[in-house]
Amino acid sequence: ITSINGSCREGKSYVLNYFIRYLRFPDDPKWFDKDIPNEDLFSWRSGRERETVGINLYSEPFIIHQGTREVAVLLLDCQGLFDPHTTLQQNAVIYALSNLLSSVMIYNVKCNIEENLLQNIQYFSSYTKAISRE
Repeated sequence: ITSINGSCREGKSYVLNYFIRYLRFPDDPKWFDKDIPNEDLFSWRSGRERETVGINLYSEPFIIHQGTREVAVLLLDCQGLFDPHTTLQQNAVIYALSNLLSSVMIYNVKCNIEENLLQNIQYFSSYTKAISRE
């Protein structure tokens, strides 16, 4: 499971839609330009209001061939952190659950990595560690 997490309105769903294109057309050098119907993509839009709420799992696994074995890749889209509707505790839960479910977690940062972002990641990671012990 590959998940993407990060602050609200920074393009997480948009990026995952390119992952879908790449995984659907693995042998096509023009995968980047492939059109896929909107209903087959993660929902996204520009603007200030959030689009993704909670944690969304893509509806189909992608089967990747690695030598003689097959690996299923699942994509997980997470609600943006730090929106005006979500408490710090709720943000920590979203981060922790996506972290625990994922083999690979991407923390999407649109601009600069700042001290408060690193402190929040440290706090969320400690919450994840506490949950995983129970």
